[in-house]
Amino acid sequence: MVDKVDYLTTCDNQCKGYKRVTKYVYQYYNKYVIKQKQQTLYITNTLKDALQKKQELQQQGKLRPLLRGQQRNPENRYITKTHSGTYAIRKMVNGYHQHFGTYKTLEDAREERDYLEQIEWDYDEMV
Repeated sequence: MVDKVDYLTTCDNQCKGYKRVTKYVYQYYNKYVIKQKQQTLYITNTLKDALQKKQELQQQGKLRPLLRGQQRNPENRYITKTHSGTYAIRKMVNGYHQHFGTYKTLEDAREERDYLEQIEWDYDEMV
């Protein structure tokens, strides 16, 4: 899949000479490189070839979307699943993650989150 690559594989997107053309496609001097994070997936001489290969890789599912802007289920906002299989409610407050409890089931966490939204996340009314 990857054409002959020497030092480009170890170089990240901030390397001197890289210019972003589109999402995942960078121009590196006279070459076009398809990169995801720090991994080089394909190198070609023309932009047209790079865009075609990018489309092929997306159809094959080899280019995954970035986490930022990822579609989330609005029913589970502020709820994250922990490693132990429980569900935690967390929210950013004044630039810090605030923990509002851990619950055994997703339904319990949703109920508590809905209550917290009703009281507008007020600490005094939580008890």
